[in-house]
Amino acid sequence: RTSYIVEGTDENNCVGKKVVTVYVYADPAFNLISNSPICAGDEAKITATNSGLSYNWGDGFKSDLTYSESITKDKTYTVIGMSSEGCKTEKSISVEVNELPNLKLTMDGGNYVCFGEDKTMHVNGATYYEWHTNSTSQQITLPKLEETTNVWVEGRYANNCKSRIDTTINIWSLPDIQIEANKSEICLDGSVTLTAINGVSGKYEWIIPSGEKSDEVTVTPVTSGTKTYEVRGEDINGCKNTATENIIVYEHPTLNIPPVADVCRGTEATLEANGSASYFEWTVKGNSTVIGSSSTITTKVTPNSMEEKSVTYHVVATDMNSCVSEDDITVGVKE
Repeated sequence: RTSYIVEGTDENNCVGKKVVTVYVYADPAFNLISNSPICAGDEAKITATNSGLSYNWGDGFKSDLTYSESITKDKTYTVIGMSSEGCKTEKSISVEVNELPNLKLTMDGGNYVCFGEDKTMHVNGATYYEWHTNSTSQQITLPKLEETTNVWVEGRYANNCKSRIDTTINIWSLPDIQIEANKSEICLDGSVTLTAINGVSGKYEWIIPSGEKSDEVTVTPVTSGTKTYEVRGEDINGCKNTATENIIVYEHPTLNIPPVADVCRGTEATLEANGSASYFEWTVKGNSTVIGSSSTITTKVTPNSMEEKSVTYHVVATDMNSCVSEDDITVGVKE
């Protein structure tokens, strides 16, 4: 402090004195501390070190020692500290902001996958990675997905600034591929036409029979039994599924006609068909008129002319599966 003496004389030469004391206060002292550097989007936090002052952070003097806000780029803060005597000091401090990783997630086929298939995803844009599966590689494969799956991946730099991508993998149902057959049962050496449906035309591949790439195939089995045919079809999303169809193939009935001894012209002969058939149809070969419909028939042997020395008979034998065998027998004529 400093004291000043003031002396004054009036018109009567009378003298008066006054002592004036002036107090001079030091500027307030304080420091600013920040949490610089920070990551973009994080809070910048500025702290003043002297709790005995009030501070103006831009909205009037208050007792708050700390100011914080979220920022995305470098920023300089200017703060005024004021003592109880009204003395002020101004200080500035800068906060450095580090960029966040710009992550890019790529996957074949986008955010969809066919039911039961794998999905491979690749990420870049950072230094280190962590997936929802705890994998730390840039690429992961999710195997045999059967339901909608939420996926996230986090990428960070060495300075620990992080970004995250969230996405959802949706599931496409498989096409309901089916095979339509024009027959479900055939006889050996017969044919059946198989038509694939419920997929995209031209996108079928037959596994059995192999090699065929068409909507429709015709097959002719060469052995009897149950035959299984299989096709793979594709829908508009590229999803594939298979279908099978069973075709029953029956053997032809067995058929045997024992030989018949020669007979006199115009006399009767007995013809017999043996085997597994259940229905028989006899005709004179070359003539469509049925002369008998049982396994054994008796017929008059009459050649068409005197010059002909025999008659040939034809039998068609049909079993319960409608499969057919045919045979001929010739009966000679004695003179």
